[in-house]
This record gives sequence, structure tokens and C-alpha cells, in this order.
Amino acid sequence: MKKLIPFALLAAGAAVAQENEKPVLVIAAAAAPGAAGGSVGVFREEGRLRYGVSALVTAGDSWWAGGSLEARWAFLQGPLTPYLGIGIGAFSVRRGGLDLGIQPVAAAETGLEFQRFFAGAKLLVPLSSRAPGQQAHDVPGMSDPALLAQLGLRI
Repeated sequence: MKKLIPFALLAAGAAVAQENEKPVLVIAAAAAPGAAGGSVGVFREEGRLRYGVSALVTAGDSWWAGGSLEARWAFLQGPLTPYLGIGIGAFSVRRGGLDLGIQPVAAAETGLEFQRFFAGAKLLVPLSSRAPGQQAHDVPGMSDPALLAQLGLRI
């Protein structure tokens, strides 16, 4: 699973880059209690659907770094619209000095978009957790999620 997700990210990035229309660059700042960072992504727009790849890095008490395949759906066609998004990716996670390794992560986001600007919240949920001990290993099941506030724009 850990090797499949990075491969899928690269394949999706290549597919987005091969489209005929110009891709959209998305840049956002992200923050949570004890952590701050940012994300950048390349997306393709098809009407109200936007899909592509993005990378996110945060630092502080909770440290996340990785990439994901994402899709967003805008509910309205006008300049002001709410949106929902989902994604899956691979992130390296560190909490309070404890390195949890690279984990598969599901992402969900919601927010409000005004023309090219957006504000919302993003939830990152690791799909495995690290078993403690001398022989640490991944075990199935969700571990501690991260809820990030985000503010960004599409270029």
C-alpha cells in the first residue's frame, strides 16, 4: 500500500499534465493548533469538478509532509459557492517528537470559494497506526487525525 500510493500520485500527476487545457495551480496556507504550513497542487477543472495532485507540509508540534490525489466539487456555478472534497495519499507524520513513519491517509475538506479564493477546513485521517515497542510496525486502523484550517487561491 505504501508503494502503491506514491505511484498513483505520479501517474495522476502525469495524466493531469497531459490534458489539453492549462492546469490550475492551487496554493494554500494551512494551520492547526500547534502547527502551521502550506500546500500546493496542480488541478484540472471540468465544470464544477476539480481534480489533481497536491503536496502539503506542516511544522510545529504536529508535523505532516506528503502528497495526495484530490477531487473537489463546487455546489454552485456562481462566484460564491460552497465545496466538498475528498482525497487519498501518503504522508510522513510526526507528533511531539515521535516519528510515526509514512502512512496512507484519507483526506476530506469543505469550505467556501469566492471566485479564485477559498477558505475552509481539511481533515487528514491516517489509515494505519504505529505499534509501539522495540519492533515498531504498522497496524491497520485509524490513528489521530489532523484538522487544518486553510486559506488559499487558484492561479
